[in-house]
Amino acid sequence: MKFLIKRTSDYSDKKPIKEAKKISVPYWHTRTCTEEYFDKSFSIREGTWRSKGKNHKKVNENCITRQEDNRDMWSVEINSLEELLKFEHKYGRLILEEYDNSDEEKFYELEIYDDYRE
Repeated sequence: MKFLIKRTSDYSDKKPIKEAKKISVPYWHTRTCTEEYFDKSFSIREGTWRSKGKNHKKVNENCITRQEDNRDMWSVEINSLEELLKFEHKYGRLILEEYDNSDEEKFYELEIYDDYRE
């Protein structure tokens, strides 16, 4: 299974671990507001919500999402719980989250928690 991989301590695009490989992943832009609010508040600077992207969806009454271009992200292949535990032993504490990819293939993201964030 492919996991997206990143480090808490690094906001750059450099390779987070030596085993990481780049993959192209559909990017979904999500905002916690209505489309009407977005257009009223941000259209001068960013254009209207529907002027960019595709597959515009209303997630709920106060959340909208749209698919934008693909992004290259770092990934690592881990195929068993044993491999995941070895990975954790090698790199330290991990955070596992579902990567919001809407209706596309599901990805999970492993974050190597090597710095404080909150």
